Amino acid sequence: MKSSIQVFLFFLLGPVAGLAIPGTPRQRSQTQFAVVDFFGKGACHSILTSCRVDADCCSGLRCGTFDDESLCVPGG
Repeated sequence: MKSSIQVFLFFLLGPVAGLAIPGTPRQRSQTQFAVVDFFGKGACHSILTSCRVDADCCSGLRCGTFDDESLCVPGG
């Protein structure tokens, strides 16, 4: 009798535990990896992202050239 109760609980609680403890991690929000931020009314590029002119970069950043690549860097 005792072993049949244990078997019953094992088969009953097994699927419940499988639902409570997922095997795969939850997907992360893609918004935290966005390259373009919104500043004011227009979009702007954050630090160390590619740019063409200073206007592409967010406030306080300028477009600088390093190793033949234009990146938004702190101005000053």
